[in-house]
Amino acid sequence: MVVAIKVIAVAFILAGAVYIVRPAAVRGLIAFFKKGKRIYVSAAVRFALAILFFVAAGECKNRWVVLCFGMLFFVSALLIVGLGAARLGRILEWFERQSHLLYRFAGAATVAVGVVILLYA
Repeated sequence: MVVAIKVIAVAFILAGAVYIVRPAAVRGLIAFFKKGKRIYVSAAVRFALAILFFVAAGECKNRWVVLCFGMLFFVSALLIVGLGAARLGRILEWFERQSHLLYRFAGAATVAVGVVILLYA
């Protein structure tokens, strides 16, 4: 299970690096997820990540860090479902209009999250 957590952490790091280097990729993802009910796919992925993090936390170096990220994934999945596609579509449209600097900052935050998970898994 720890290996799965580390693979996910590396995926976060790589995704964040892509967002820093190619911020237009973020706009492509936003355009994909704001169509129809596709945003619920991200809720399902976050819910699956939450379960994986909860199950694997006991095997990790610092289980509290992994549990906290699992809880963040779980709460974010609930928020996506609770807010609904219409509201999240408006939020995504706002985010889509922002500058590439904000996308790069989000990419840096994603890299940082990946590094923290990798260090404590």
